[in-house]
Amino acid sequence: MNQELLDIRDLAKADLEMDALKAEAGALAKAVRDLRARDAAQQAQADTLDAALAAARDTELALQRRMKDFQAKATRTQQLMDEGKASDYAAAEKQLSQLLELADQAETQLLEAMEAREEIEAQIATLVHARKQTAVELDAARAHEAERRPSISARYSKLKPIREARMEAVQLHHRSRYNDLRRKEIRPVVDIIDGTCGGCHMEPPPQVANDIANGSTRINNCRGCGAFFFEVRTTEPDEEEEDGEA
Repeated sequence: MNQELLDIRDLAKADLEMDALKAEAGALAKAVRDLRARDAAQQAQADTLDAALAAARDTELALQRRMKDFQAKATRTQQLMDEGKASDYAAAEKQLSQLLELADQAETQLLEAMEAREEIEAQIATLVHARKQTAVELDAARAHEAERRPSISARYSKLKPIREARMEAVQLHHRSRYNDLRRKEIRPVVDIIDGTCGGCHMEPPPQVANDIANGSTRINNCRGCGAFFFEVRTTEPDEEEEDGEA
């Protein structure tokens, strides 16, 4: 087989693994960033709920004072009426009715305020639980990144000179094609599988397939996607079933 094609194949293998390593490192970092962002959002939500709870408590206290004030005034008015000290009994009676109504209204508002405060407290309790879970997940994500990062870096550093050596061994025009395929996110090296390109599924000329099958020393490319053909193979029955299921 053409040595340069083998170099291109090895180059593609190195790039594929290096891409996977970069993707893994990126995913690890993103997981930590996302959890930090979630934690910051939950902190902001906690601050908002704390402020809302403080306001709800102030409202509740104000309504309690308002209700007690009306109740106290109603009690004094009732006493004046009972003791016959009210200067105008009819006016006192009307005033008592108004004070009792206002006290009832304040009590209703107070109950609503208490429900609102309890709802906020429930939201805070739920958020506290969620923040604990976020903290656990963030610690785990950081630990996982710290654990994997050295191995990823070491493997990447080992592959880098191998890739450079393989790239250097490839002729400039083939190197240019290879890089162009990579930029277009096309698999640079593919097999002819069951008579068609393993990348774009275009059928190559018979002479090309035969040439590759017979161990050609030339480099052949797909007329469709431009990928480098490596070898010719036939799909095994198990592979066909898997492809059908997919």
